[in-house]
Amino acid sequence: MIKDNLQRIEHIRTKVNTAEEKRERTHPLRWRSETIHPHIIRLECSFLRYNIRSGRTRREQQAYLTNNPSLPQDLFDDPESEEAQKAQEKILEKMIDEAGLRKDLLDEGQKEPAIITFDGYIINGNRRLAALRKVGEEWMECIVLPPDATPKELYELELDLQMAKDTKMKYDWLNELLHICYGIEDLGETTQILAKKMRLSDDEIKSGLRILKEIDLYLDWFGHPKQYQLISENDKQEFSDLAKYTKKIADIDRQTSFRNEVFTIINGPALEGRKYDSIRRLYNNFISVQNAIAKEVKLPIKESEKKTNTMVSGTTDKSKDPLGAIAETKTPSDTSVMAVKVGKLFNTPTEAKEHHKILIESIQGAHEESRDKEDRRAAYTSIKKAHSYLQGLTIDSTTMEIDAINTNLNEIVRIAGDYLKIVKKYIKSPGNSDDEK
Repeated sequence: MIKDNLQRIEHIRTKVNTAEEKRERTHPLRWRSETIHPHIIRLECSFLRYNIRSGRTRREQQAYLTNNPSLPQDLFDDPESEEAQKAQEKILEKMIDEAGLRKDLLDEGQKEPAIITFDGYIINGNRRLAALRKVGEEWMECIVLPPDATPKELYELELDLQMAKDTKMKYDWLNELLHICYGIEDLGETTQILAKKMRLSDDEIKSGLRILKEIDLYLDWFGHPKQYQLISENDKQEFSDLAKYTKKIADIDRQTSFRNEVFTIINGPALEGRKYDSIRRLYNNFISVQNAIAKEVKLPIKESEKKTNTMVSGTTDKSKDPLGAIAETKTPSDTSVMAVKVGKLFNTPTEAKEHHKILIESIQGAHEESRDKEDRRAAYTSIKKAHSYLQGLTIDSTTMEIDAINTNLNEIVRIAGDYLKIVKKYIKSPGNSDDEK
């Protein structure tokens, strides 16, 4: 195997030297902050090697291993392995066929040379190589990167090419997250460099890493660690919301319970609307949902636990978000007791399946109760806003439209008088709550 690699290196070096001597065509390439013009060489398609670390195929590689359980799980760890190369080719062929790209790749010809490493691994042009090999094409034009190119430089070049090209097959969202994680964890890239390369903000990169963390936790919970092929394109919103919400929950016990209940929603059927709607409603009414579930399954919840949780989940002028209030709590202590008890009902997929319907019904019930309360507070909220607007006005000799203002103020007085007559019918005492207003 080492001999084959050395022969490949020598063969490519000979080709490059010959192209330089004959002053063959060159192709511009941005490399190390400057534009270089390497010579184009022609190499046998059978001679070239696929880039096993391509950002496009990480999820597909895991799916391939799952569908072929007799293969070693570390198959793709060795790019020199013939088995790994054959598997990668099958993955690429399937991807371009599913995307309908094979005909385009062949009909358009080779507009640009493939970019390869000094030992024959393709950095840009893997899909085209798979298409050419499939139809028995013998040759492929290439340019060769310097032999001292580092793994990090190759990674950054792939990102640059991906962002610069108008490609019909960009990374899907999960492969992109896996590629980001590979750059940071395996190559030591910084979030700042990745953000610049991918034209994203630093916060977007960090958010992506949080989403991937939640996906890993879900797959662990589901009993299929690292089986990324089980995550579909349609799951993106659910995991994005999960990452956003768990970030806001300071108490670990509550966070775990909330996460397990979201996993239950993602893993189960959509019984009531869209799954991300259920996740958002669970987040907005977390304590009410826990109360409803505890009551339904007859969990032994102490009254003190209910009161503590209800107080913590109360809305404030600052936020209508129950979990936002939880996140700001300095001393969670026993406030998470009930959430933990309820959360244990969803610790495993088996338990979650058993309680899935109760969870969804509790979420829907809490949402309707919350919406009904908002409806009952609508008059108070609107009148309070009107009062604030009027208090902030300044009317003097320079005020324009004074006649129209006079007309409108008189109309406001008339309408307010009508409302006052209605309100007086329901006033029972001076100390009414907001709901009674």
